[in-house]
Amino acid sequence: MANLQRLIEHIRITQDDISKVSNAKENLLKVLREKKSNNEIPNFISSWIVGSYGRKTKIAPLDDVDIFIILAESDNGSYNIPNEYCNNGNHISSLLILNAIKKALSNTFNYQNSQIKRNNEVVNIFLSSYEVGFDIVPVLFDKTKNLYRIPKGSGTHDWKSSNPEKDQEIINKLNSKHNEKFKEIIKILKYWMKKKKMKNLRSYHLESICYFIFDSVNSVSSVFEGLKVFYQNISRFQNYLISCPDPTGIGENLSSDYCQDDLNNFISKCNSSLQKLNEGEEEYVKDVTPEI
Repeated sequence: MANLQRLIEHIRITQDDISKVSNAKENLLKVLREKKSNNEIPNFISSWIVGSYGRKTKIAPLDDVDIFIILAESDNGSYNIPNEYCNNGNHISSLLILNAIKKALSNTFNYQNSQIKRNNEVVNIFLSSYEVGFDIVPVLFDKTKNLYRIPKGSGTHDWKSSNPEKDQEIINKLNSKHNEKFKEIIKILKYWMKKKKMKNLRSYHLESICYFIFDSVNSVSSVFEGLKVFYQNISRFQNYLISCPDPTGIGENLSSDYCQDDLNNFISKCNSSLQKLNEGEEEYVKDVTPEI
């Protein structure tokens, strides 16, 4: 019988997936270390898997696992980065660094069958032999403010502020409040959004909307109850589908390119899925993914 537990198992990252990511990460870091030894990319002092994979809200495919590459840290606003990665005097250019990483990996024989591109704020590389992709994010760490400066994107040389530790703290707090069900609810909603073939929000944008909804309600005791909470409350937060505050209070608003038709479609899909839930979890699961 189709039920939510079977759906959760269907979309869960497996131990095999975890091993693939771990092995792919070690291979990628080995290449990056060689590149920095050859001065093809800036030096880096550490690396850290972040994003939805780090928060344990990731679903397949594993094509965009976020990895922070910490280039330098500072407690006085000054970072030790070579001048070749600076523009307009001593301004460290995120764009020049992204392009250097992209070029260095593109020239690597081991990656000739992998997909490499600079995707706005990151360098994305898909390692076909592992079936794992990474979004490589060069980072400057401000120790005084406990902020991570990451590329702003949009073809600029600028940086923006982030703190994945704060993201992790927020989601763990809500997961605890909602009886360890919050992360499972998020994963199902990501899968639901993909299967319904609507115009997708970015993963972090959807998570952020979930944060504001579930921060505003009492504790839920089951995934079934939590899904109902989302679908029942999304109309109150529908403007967040277009522009949603950063839950950490650090970054800029999370913006989509939703038009009114996209927003109406999203709300309509939510209402339809709420009706299926009211008919029972088996009807809901069959509607989301008939194959299980």
